[in-house]
Amino acid sequence: MAIAPAVAQLDHIIVYLYRPSLPDGHCFRKVVVVVVQVVVVVIVVVVVVLVVGLVVVIIVVVLAVVVGLVVVGFVVAVVVIGPL
Repeated sequence: MAIAPAVAQLDHIIVYLYRPSLPDGHCFRKVVVVVVQVVVVVIVVVVVVLVVGLVVVIIVVVLAVVVGLVVVGFVVAVVVIGPL
């Protein structure tokens, strides 16, 4: 239940930041909001790239372990069954 008030407060802050602050209609606060949005997008992209990279590394490691086990099993089978 604490999420809704936080979202409402964030919405209020964004509306406040977008409010024109100068009489000629230009808004310095919009620059701040755009910079914050760019920073958030960059952080999200970096996190996504790191997560995707981690998933790829995990998949490669799992495949390497599986291939290694298959090769070891094949070698053991050849060594054990070969003399029979």
